[in-house]
Amino acid sequence: MTKYTINKAFQRKFPAIIWKIEVDNQQKYIAVETREPDSTDVFISVIAFNGNPILLDYPLLEKDWTLDSIQSTYLIFKKIGENTPTKEGLLILDFVTKQEILRSYEYSLLDVYTSVLKVKHRLFASGMDEYIQLESGQKIQQAAVPQLTRPTNNIAYPYAIEFQKPAVLDKIDYDGSLWMSKLDDLYLWCFHQKQHKGYNLKLCISDLNQILVSEVILEDLEKQIPQPYFQVGNQIFLMSYNKQEIVSYLV
Repeated sequence: MTKYTINKAFQRKFPAIIWKIEVDNQQKYIAVETREPDSTDVFISVIAFNGNPILLDYPLLEKDWTLDSIQSTYLIFKKIGENTPTKEGLLILDFVTKQEILRSYEYSLLDVYTSVLKVKHRLFASGMDEYIQLESGQKIQQAAVPQLTRPTNNIAYPYAIEFQKPAVLDKIDYDGSLWMSKLDDLYLWCFHQKQHKGYNLKLCISDLNQILVSEVILEDLEKQIPQPYFQVGNQIFLMSYNKQEIVSYLV
């Protein structure tokens, strides 16, 4: 397996806390929202799956914006928080040119489709949905709204095994849950192993008969983590226990 430490590309000194992660598996980009633990200042980075930086530590000057999704070369943000004058807010940023396509305090984001955002104006009653073109930030006339499709999502999450330990892992001891996902004819097994102080998170790759690869992917965890990784094709992504590092493995 080939390992990438994604946030080695970040310019700021950590500890910044990873607040949110969004993925465009078609363009193979991962967008990361980080916040300073004391000030909660917001920074956005976009990194290619191979670790190459596209956008580094772009500051959002208003702290109540949060990352909603990434599509093509666009980052989509919405407003959060109960203490703001209004809850509405929509921001579209082209992360390649660093140009804002749209910044509006009139709309709430309802849903994201391929190249189209479904929104609601703050003055309209329920049921009065509108649509905005992602690339231009312009409102689409109702008669011209295209057929709505969702972006292709090939992101998979391992699921916890509830039945008896599989025979291929018969000689391996683990503590807590056992997770499994598939890659073609291979099986990915993930579990915690108790250490003198804390836990290691281990990944084993097998066929039906034997373990082919076995590797510790996170070390010295104080506690077990509830969801070990997400998978896009033959690449897995996981976040360190302290939420300060993203690690990826090409399986």
